[in-house]
Amino acid sequence: GTVASVGAGTVAPGQTCTVKFNVTPEVGVIAGASTTRINTINGKNDFVSDSLLTPANVSANLKIDSPLVVSKAFTPSNIAAGEQASLSIRFVNNGTAPLTLGKFTDDIDGGTARMAIDSVTPSAGCSVLTGLSGTGNKVSYDSGTLAAGKTCTLDIKYKASLSTAGAQQTFTNTIPAGGVPATDGDGPVLSNAAASTVTVRDRF
Repeated sequence: GTVASVGAGTVAPGQTCTVKFNVTPEVGVIAGASTTRINTINGKNDFVSDSLLTPANVSANLKIDSPLVVSKAFTPSNIAAGEQASLSIRFVNNGTAPLTLGKFTDDIDGGTARMAIDSVTPSAGCSVLTGLSGTGNKVSYDSGTLAAGKTCTLDIKYKASLSTAGAQQTFTNTIPAGGVPATDGDGPVLSNAAASTVTVRDRF
């Protein structure tokens, strides 16, 4: 439930009474990849005492993070046109339940069509991914399962070209918040935003 209550009792003079509750946030109702919930006890309305004094209101914050954490990185961050380099996309399930992954597609060059994928290699944690593909500038999969406490890393080998010869160009690959479809037993799980940048030069 969402309501906690304590029955009648007595607190001796000079003593402290502490009541602890274990809470489990429902990921499916979180409004974003990270949400802060505020619990407030209203001294006048929520607290009943034989004393004629009214206690002050008290509040506490609970920060709730989505179990699905997404990150990415270009390696190295400066390359020459035509040089093979790597982009890693990592999915981590920090929760205690498996996540069901929906269809995912990412333009690794931000939609500029200046990168060509040579290969996509999944790590052991990606063992349950179907339809994994790297074609042109797009990496994608159809569905999958990410076990609790596991990490799935996609190692993407690619080459980049320049729009104008001799002029360096910077590419930013971004996955927006919620851009990795996933659900758990409570409903949708929203992922965080992730981005990485690489600079491509004609030559070094």
